[in-house]
Amino acid sequence: MTKIDQKKIILIKIKRKDYKKYYRDKREFIETFIKEKFNYKGPMIFQRSPKGKPYLQVPEGIYFNLTDTDNYILLALTQVCPIGLDMEERNRKVNLKIFKRYCCGGEEECFRTWWKDYREEEMVLAGWSRKEAYGKALGVGIDFSKSFEKYDTTSEELLKTMKTIFDGDLVYTVCLRDESLEGLKIEVEEVKDGPV
Repeated sequence: MTKIDQKKIILIKIKRKDYKKYYRDKREFIETFIKEKFNYKGPMIFQRSPKGKPYLQVPEGIYFNLTDTDNYILLALTQVCPIGLDMEERNRKVNLKIFKRYCCGGEEECFRTWWKDYREEEMVLAGWSRKEAYGKALGVGIDFSKSFEKYDTTSEELLKTMKTIFDGDLVYTVCLRDESLEGLKIEVEEVKDGPV
């Protein structure tokens, strides 16, 4: 197996219509890019954590997370540490009351300051993606959504582990569980055709 740059996170983005043309399911999609990006030729054994987060038992040391919307699928791959990823389409309708209920501390105020040049709905989606990505990085799955308001994604400690990206029609957040993103390169690759 080839190690990719230890200071890198690879994001693979594909439109859902293209994904449906070329891949049977999400597992095949994930396996295809693990084989390609890590030059891995052996078997892959996927497991689920007690809270339901999928992870690779074999090979060890490759971490992934997958998120999707109505129109896109996004896969994160890294060898740094467990990773969380969430994506939202920027034109999605949002319920501001629900979002306010899930904000804690000064989160909403921070989000409004950080993303003041974006529409309120986009600010909400960016904030929501931060919370989701953090929950996925922790590996707590669905249980996390029951206690969103307990996790302040604007805390100084968490600021170092996550990055929110506005990319065309999308906004997504990458979050590392155990490491700072400082000095890490995030590469976004858009796939427009099937496996070679």
